[in-house]
Amino acid sequence: KRQTVVEELARELLFERIAKVIPVLPVPLLSMALLQDGDQDEDAIIDRVGLLLKRFREAGALVRLGRSFLRIQHQRLGGELEDVPTAELDALDHEEAEKVFRLASFALLRRRVLRQVLTPTGRGVEVVSGSEDVVEYYANSICHHLKPYHDEMLLQQ
Repeated sequence: KRQTVVEELARELLFERIAKVIPVLPVPLLSMALLQDGDQDEDAIIDRVGLLLKRFREAGALVRLGRSFLRIQHQRLGGELEDVPTAELDALDHEEAEKVFRLASFALLRRRVLRQVLTPTGRGVEVVSGSEDVVEYYANSICHHLKPYHDEMLLQQ
């Protein structure tokens, strides 16, 4: 019995270590934002992406958005964050979230996982019927970084 408990604990620790190094990438990030309740217009989705980025960073997740984000990253880390005015940080956060939306939605539109739609509040995107599993797969690949959200996602399945 003791060996079983030790093996189980070792397996759990291994999975935790693996989970910590799985990066947060644009497509899974957008997928998670799309699965959340709320409007599906671009502005609303971009706001959710921005909030998720903040939550992932606060959770200590490895956020890797790619080379096209280097300028934003450089501006964010160029000085001490305490020295950067709040309005400037907010603008960088919004620019970053918008760029995540543009890049990730382009990739998912090309794969025909998403389609562009006109919502009551403006242009937006929605998941193509039959592609829900793909979006859930991407979102689930990173939701372990946000434990409460991860548990909520598992309950919905």
